[in-house]
Amino acid sequence: TDDIEILSNTITFAGEDGIDMRGSSFATIDDNTVIFSDANGIRVEGGLSNTVSNNTVIFSGDDGFDFQWISGLEVYGNTAIFPGDDGFDIENSIFANLYDNRVIFAFDDGFSMNNLSFSTVADNDVTFAGGHGYKLTDSGFVGIVGNTALFTDGAGIFVDPSSFIFVEGNTLDNNEFGVQFLDVTDSTIQGNTITNSRDTGIQLENVEDILVLNNDITDS
Repeated sequence: TDDIEILSNTITFAGEDGIDMRGSSFATIDDNTVIFSDANGIRVEGGLSNTVSNNTVIFSGDDGFDFQWISGLEVYGNTAIFPGDDGFDIENSIFANLYDNRVIFAFDDGFSMNNLSFSTVADNDVTFAGGHGYKLTDSGFVGIVGNTALFTDGAGIFVDPSSFIFVEGNTLDNNEFGVQFLDVTDSTIQGNTITNSRDTGIQLENVEDILVLNNDITDS
């Protein structure tokens, strides 16, 4: 099924996912509100060139937004408030752009991204998360640019085994670590503002070919 449009709906007290779309391409999910879902607020699995924009999810039992196995994904202008797990969970996807989204009070990570490639995470805001602000694992060729992470229990930006990751111009305040790289290669940490980290501003462990330059680190 292609060319689906899910627009301007309000869904309250969903027994599973608020919106669950699978195997669709060239679809648009825009301007919907999901309040109290037992599972994910909005879930998309499979397909090509899908857009999820300007939606609000409040009090989801699992992730606010969950994306799996997608090639070509635009996610922007969405808000997740009090997700029961991650604000945004993106896995096994390529050519994804996530920008201008907001997460407030995530139980786990603001953004959890696994096996992501040729993708950009830009200009998003995470405020209060029980895990990391932005967690990226097993990924390559990903830019994490111009985001904010405030008051998380983990790192503002956490990257575990990945390569060709570009972390630039992020604002990271009151996190356990500002930026944390573990088993990362061929990557750059540049021009970030890191303040009030409870442990370390930038931590590098078991890394190779990492460039760290022009970061502003205070009280970390």
